[in-house]
Formats: sequence, structure tokens, C-alpha cells
Amino acid sequence: CYWNPENANGTEYKNLTLTFKQNDTVEVRVNNQTIQLASWKIVTLNDGFSKLEVNPLVYQLPGKILFCEGRVLFYDSYTDGCDNYFKKIN
Repeated sequence: CYWNPENANGTEYKNLTLTFKQNDTVEVRVNNQTIQLASWKIVTLNDGFSKLEVNPLVYQLPGKILFCEGRVLFYDSYTDGCDNYFKKIN
């Protein structure tokens, strides 16, 4: 995060997982405990990038969606927000 880089890669979300389900919901879990459910959809931005519209807001999902080296990045630092990346697990 631009505003508090000293907290980057904090341990409070080390075991955070997101499960995107077929019914357009996302389940947010920390240490195998569900902490949030939300609905989501992909929206195309004017610059050609895509983002997720999530209701209610999931703190880790704002920003443009980018893919790189087997990870998905929710890139929000261009608006002084936080960047969050995830690895796919099966």
C-alpha cells in the first residue's frame, strides 16, 4: 500500500483464500474460516482493463485485474490504493 508500506505483506492475511463460485459469489476465508461472502461481476473499464465489482466491498479486490507469472494482481496503487496478488491453488 502506498500509504503504509511498512505493513506490506503483513501476516494477518497470510492464510487468506478467495473462492470464486459459479453463482457469482466470492467466499473470503482466513485460516479456513469464512469471514465474508460477496457477489461479484467483471466490468470493463474505459482503458480496456477489467476490474471486479464486488458487493459488499472485499478489501483485497479493488483495482485493475492483471495476470503475471501464475498470479492475479488487483492493481489499485495507481489510485493510491493497495495492490493485492494471489496464486491459484487447487
